[in-house]
Amino acid sequence: MDLSERYLQRAEWHDYKSRCSYLITLRSNPDIGFLSDIVAKRTRFDFSARWIPSQAGKVAMTCVRNINKDFPWVDVLRYAIMPDHIHLVLYVKENTDIHLGKIINNFEIKCTQLLNSKLELGIDNKPLSFFLPGYNDKIVYKKNQLETFKRYVEDNPRRYALRREHPEYFNRSQNIFIDGKYFTVFGNFHLLRHPLISPVIISRRDSEEEKNRKHREWNETIRGQGVFVSPFYSRAEKAIRDDAIASGAKIIKIVPNGLSERFKPSGREFDLCCEGRLLIIAPGLYQTRKVELTRDLCLYGNKIAENIAKGAIDMRLLRLK
Repeated sequence: MDLSERYLQRAEWHDYKSRCSYLITLRSNPDIGFLSDIVAKRTRFDFSARWIPSQAGKVAMTCVRNINKDFPWVDVLRYAIMPDHIHLVLYVKENTDIHLGKIINNFEIKCTQLLNSKLELGIDNKPLSFFLPGYNDKIVYKKNQLETFKRYVEDNPRRYALRREHPEYFNRSQNIFIDGKYFTVFGNFHLLRHPLISPVIISRRDSEEEKNRKHREWNETIRGQGVFVSPFYSRAEKAIRDDAIASGAKIIKIVPNGLSERFKPSGREFDLCCEGRLLIIAPGLYQTRKVELTRDLCLYGNKIAENIAKGAIDMRLLRLK
């Protein structure tokens, strides 16, 4: 499934006319140019960034602020105008007869109309569309997920600037602390801050109800272009991983041994790292001797996966200059 198809997918299990909160992502049409510029600021103790809207970005800002005027039961809790996409955190405050898609479509139409009227765009008297077709929606269905979505949108410019200024952080082994413990990582460490992370842990003790709950969560994570985190030890867990990768999801793989400074992934994992879709993470330092995979080590890997999925982690990247 390509990116365009994923932006047209909706959750079959969800009522899009119900009271709910969402993280919405819309991709802008490249023909209208960048929506914003990301300006970074570095101090001795901090690295921050903010977005400065272009003319097209200012059009989007005006239309974002009008969403509540057009639909009084919809609040915009957070938004970010990025160079080539827009994030919105929306709160639909009551059940209505209007589908979320109509609200987003109205926003898209208003942006297109205002942009063309202000900048006199268009070809052969046809308006130039502000957005590419479709949008992605992530549904708040777990405790604390709304706060995670809001933090994700607020932090979007900083992550964008960091990746732009330091591409080397995404293709070599790094040292980090998570909740006071030492880890080595390789790949896109920003996946640790993704707003939609699901642990892949399959137990023989799972009831049918629990199995169904997990599969529904995994399907929603794939639809929302989220992240799967797990040691992926069992065949069943590997199968979930492979389906997720084929569907365009991202992966955090927990391995038992630390990563050497010269570590390089190979094959499919190399390609995923190049696409920013993989993070390999290992507790502790690299050991030259073979690490025996014990039951306790498996349980520890699963615990790490669950903690990462909860999103309430204190992460510090070392060697950040």
